[in-house]
Amino acid sequence: MKNGYASVLFLAVFAAVALAIFSLYDTGIVASERIRMQNTADNVAYSTATMVTRDMNIIAITNRAMVANQVAIGQMVALASWANMVQEFAGNLETLGDFAQVIPYVGKLIEQITEIVYKATTQLKNIIQNFGNKFILAEDKLIGLLYSMQAANHEMTLLSGKIIYDDIIAKNDSDVSANALSTVYNIQSFIKAYKGHTQYNKRDNIKNKMLSAQRFAEMANTVNDSRDKMMANRAYNVIPKITVVPWPVRLKFWGPKYGGTDYVMSKKNNKYLWSWTSLDTFSLWWSYRYPKKLFGWKTHTSELLPLGWGAAHALNKELNTTQYNYDSRKKVLESKFEQNNWNEINYNNGSKISAWGASYKNKNAADLVKYPTLLQGEKKGDIYNNIKDVDGIKQFIDLKSNDRTTDGPMFSVLLSKGEDKLRTQKTIDSTNASYNRTNQFSIEENGGIPGDKVYALASAQSYFSRPDESLSGNSNKEWMITWGRKDGLKEYGNLYNPFWQTRLQKNNDNIIQLLLTLGKL
Repeated sequence: MKNGYASVLFLAVFAAVALAIFSLYDTGIVASERIRMQNTADNVAYSTATMVTRDMNIIAITNRAMVANQVAIGQMVALASWANMVQEFAGNLETLGDFAQVIPYVGKLIEQITEIVYKATTQLKNIIQNFGNKFILAEDKLIGLLYSMQAANHEMTLLSGKIIYDDIIAKNDSDVSANALSTVYNIQSFIKAYKGHTQYNKRDNIKNKMLSAQRFAEMANTVNDSRDKMMANRAYNVIPKITVVPWPVRLKFWGPKYGGTDYVMSKKNNKYLWSWTSLDTFSLWWSYRYPKKLFGWKTHTSELLPLGWGAAHALNKELNTTQYNYDSRKKVLESKFEQNNWNEINYNNGSKISAWGASYKNKNAADLVKYPTLLQGEKKGDIYNNIKDVDGIKQFIDLKSNDRTTDGPMFSVLLSKGEDKLRTQKTIDSTNASYNRTNQFSIEENGGIPGDKVYALASAQSYFSRPDESLSGNSNKEWMITWGRKDGLKEYGNLYNPFWQTRLQKNNDNIIQLLLTLGKL
């Protein structure tokens, strides 16, 4: 009898242990699958979001390339304007040389030297003009190609994201399924990440879209801010100050040269169009003192004689002209951008230099660009010196928001796997005829996986982070490339610098709450 009681007790204990083992087995399988699915979801979210991040970096690179190629056009225009001014100055010297022939002994030599200089500068001017025409045409076409590449990559990102999504799931866990809930959520999440932060800006839409107008103004300011010193302000004294008569008259002479190249906006037929314009002037100045009525001295300073002048431009094709009126901007300061029904934008902040590097300080010389120099055989003034008409920047992609933030688009992915793909006791029972538990050993009767599916949710986000070597203490190493800002300012997210990265992010609380409500988590 005692042996019989022990057998009954043993069977009861065995059943409890068996149920515990089955339960632990199922719990372990489900926990392992959840971890595996979460890793898959993290990989899918991170990799798919990286496609968006890569797209934003390519947009930034191509936008910056458009700016660089615009600046290259401006450099050629600047060189042509400077060459025109030098040739005009040489022509004036050659005219003086003609009169100098009457000087005994040296007159003929002076005339020959000035003629050689004039011919050399004329040849230089023609070479620059001819080469500039072809160079500007090539650069203008390249800008159009850059935008086409930018737009093509942006559109391909949607397809690439789907390919990456499918590929990572297949390689990490091919048993993951896409039911209606997860499919709709994933598609909406990616489209929001793909289109929610960027937009196409077209020049033809400036009149009707305030944001596009602002973005084009910012692009123009970025172009102007990217000019080197030779373009923005090439001012120096060709002739240093020379005191001819000392005290008390203090008669002085000097020859300042002013010049600059500006990326300017014009309006025609309700369209806003940008062009490169350049002006260079060189004059002889003098100053002297003369007595006041009762006592003391007063100084007179003025432009005495214009010596050289030159202008060149590359006007937008839609202006349909070769003439540019330089008088229209002679009093505009570089610290102010024209207001055209959008917010005022500043470039070269704080600069008090007027247009074209203050070329109009030599006013008499600047005024002469309107007229041809007849003694040199010119038929038109330099205001008609349009080296090549251009299309310019017609469209590009930029951010939709003006918010100052480093956060970019966020992508969340929801994956699911049916219980039939898990090797739980219940699945083994249904798929293996030789393995069949009795009802006494079934642990799923009052429990099991909610909805017969396992879910995993992951989120990743693009974010902007410009390296700052000063924070790591490496900025003093000469061999390193330094990416940090020299002005020490914080740089927020933008599509001109390719410093976008990807990181995993906390999941969206709304979708978690939805899944809890539906009993999926």
